[in-house]
Amino acid sequence: MVSESVLVTVRENVGVITLNRPDRRNALTMEMRTRLAEALDGFDADPLVRVVILQAAPPAFCAGVDLSETVSSARDSSGEVPESVSAPFARFTKPIFASVNGAAAGGGLEIALACDFIIASSTAKFLLPEVRIGSIPGGGGTQRLARAVPRGVAARMLYTGDAMEVDEALHHGLVTEVVPPDRLEARAYELASHIGSNAPLSLAAIKQCLRVAATAPLDEGLLVERGLWAELAVTDDRNEGRAAFREKRPPVFKGK
Repeated sequence: MVSESVLVTVRENVGVITLNRPDRRNALTMEMRTRLAEALDGFDADPLVRVVILQAAPPAFCAGVDLSETVSSARDSSGEVPESVSAPFARFTKPIFASVNGAAAGGGLEIALACDFIIASSTAKFLLPEVRIGSIPGGGGTQRLARAVPRGVAARMLYTGDAMEVDEALHHGLVTEVVPPDRLEARAYELASHIGSNAPLSLAAIKQCLRVAATAPLDEGLLVERGLWAELAVTDDRNEGRAAFREKRPPVFKGK
């Protein structure tokens, strides 16, 4: 379905999702959350898309879940806790990164944390302010933040609800690079194109390895890595990659 608040485009092998509700600082409505999940499912199923950028219309990346929507209960009609805002990002199988301009707050930071990495403009800042309204992050914020930065830094952010400025975010590794605001969109696409030039089966396998590395013991991670390496060893793309290296030409990967 078409949505003006979530724009979905494809440029060569790069999928782009743009949060487009700038008048509300891209705060996430339930309709936007549905559109985000649909966009990610569509990109996952599209063999032409190898990498995805999550970005937003200025002046902010995302102010979090729109609190102006009336929510009568934390449970749905069946009594179950509904899916978190970051769940569709967490199950996405291809590389995805967030390109953050302005504030990423609450659920906005949670969906960025659920991506593989974050790049940011010099205007970016990051915060999980839920403690100030009698709540806690419910979309993975406490868990992913504590894995992305030192535990004490995460604890300070969570206990105070204060923002982390972009220079500190770069220092602690929350973001991987910072660029001027007028360069962010171009840099994101440049980086995505670079990633997308690589073998799609390899990219998916690396994503699996990184997920295991985040939670599993080293021995288990090594077994997963070795098993995926063996699967890739017999693919057409690996043969193509080796042939292209020998012939000193760019490889043509087909995901087979």
